[in-house]
Amino acid sequence: MLEFLKIALMINLILLSICDKKTGIIPPKYTSMIMIIGIISTAIKEDGRTENIIGCIIGLIICAIVFMTDEKFFGGGDAKLLVGAGLYLGWDRLLISILLACYSALIVYGCKFIFFNKHNLERTIRFGPYLSLGIIATIIYEKDIVHWFLFLL
Repeated sequence: MLEFLKIALMINLILLSICDKKTGIIPPKYTSMIMIIGIISTAIKEDGRTENIIGCIIGLIICAIVFMTDEKFFGGGDAKLLVGAGLYLGWDRLLISILLACYSALIVYGCKFIFFNKHNLERTIRFGPYLSLGIIATIIYEKDIVHWFLFLL
């Protein structure tokens, strides 16, 4: 059952990324499905539920910060994505996913800045695809990524 949920989550993240890249909006149907997958996976796990609930709380805190600030550094869909991802991954893997998303966005936009039109970068970064990439990488390389980040510390 957990493998099925993992595949369903990754398919949902890919569809979410395509939609966010094209429209700049993450529809609630994708974030709702990710939250449902997170709830089901947390419910059927035998251990690690505390980490998943803390991950959800971290996602909720980020979501609250986004909605309380005037500066829109993060969209509402991105914040809701983090709530569901935190519930599925747990707090430690959620933070790793966010770091991977930031690194990948930095690399892509850095390369665009250096190699292409230096003066005509987009003012906003559609962060959903990068969050999805970070989450998928964390799901696929789960243990290796955690050990790698712990080694870096």
